[in-house]
Amino acid sequence: MIVGTKTLIRAIGDDDLPKLVQWRNDKSIQQNLIGWHFPVSLEDEKLWLERVRGDRKNKRFAIEADSGEYIGNIGLYDIDFINRHCGFGIFIGDPRYRGGGYATDATTALVKFAIEELGMVRLWLTVLATNDKAIKLYERVGFKLEGVLRRQNFRGGEYVDENLMGLLKEELITT
Repeated sequence: MIVGTKTLIRAIGDDDLPKLVQWRNDKSIQQNLIGWHFPVSLEDEKLWLERVRGDRKNKRFAIEADSGEYIGNIGLYDIDFINRHCGFGIFIGDPRYRGGGYATDATTALVKFAIEELGMVRLWLTVLATNDKAIKLYERVGFKLEGVLRRQNFRGGEYVDENLMGLLKEELITT
């Protein structure tokens, strides 16, 4: 477990999967996720969880609010222990917990864990250039724009750019 101020980051349990399926099939969430194929079934999520549990280069977690409610997922992926970098991703599935600082708290806690416990010197992520709220979240924590993958994703009948953002360990903002 990784403890933030407002959140607890814990292992994803089998009992979390029905809610995860619901969120991943929600069009308002899908529009901002990169790299997922929709729709997903409970069986798809069971297979995904089984695969990532056994993968040393992936650490996927559930986010619990201080209320004890499961509100989203967060994770590290493509972990490179030799070059000491990894990818990062988060989503808050429960709309009641968006905009309340939960994503910032969980992001800060997991990035700090990646740096201090796993020895990462750099984290990176990709985000749709149209996802202003997520970009602001990442900037608050210390991520910086490193590049743009032009017309990388097809959404809503048009191509959308994807931003590549990175954070070096000395750039983490914890306040």
